[in-house]
Amino acid sequence: MVTGQDTGGMISMFEFKIAPRQGPPRHVHHREDETYYVLTGEFLFEIGGTRYTLVPGATIFAPRDVPHCWANSSDAEAKIMMACTPGGFEEFFEETAKAMMDKAEPAQMNQIMAKWGCEPTGPPLFA
Repeated sequence: MVTGQDTGGMISMFEFKIAPRQGPPRHVHHREDETYYVLTGEFLFEIGGTRYTLVPGATIFAPRDVPHCWANSSDAEAKIMMACTPGGFEEFFEETAKAMMDKAEPAQMNQIMAKWGCEPTGPPLFA
């Protein structure tokens, strides 16, 4: 939606369409704070070990250096918006998407995460 380049590195914003019971594995960012806004469906978040259920219109903040993950807990595709501060994190998504299309090994994905100041901390919510 908005890139770091658009905002002079201040913020990046994304809209995701997420399949049921899908979401990223548990991880931690060391550079970005993330703010989420639920557009449709229902999402389960885990931030710092505490779980939250969010419905449309709800917002939640995941600060840097705090492990977190989330997943669509609905029975249908759901939409969520995410803002990353500072901006520029869209480049991480571009690099990981390319690596997944190239069928990268988990070790390579971990290297990409490390390059962008992230590290995996556990499995997805619906492993």
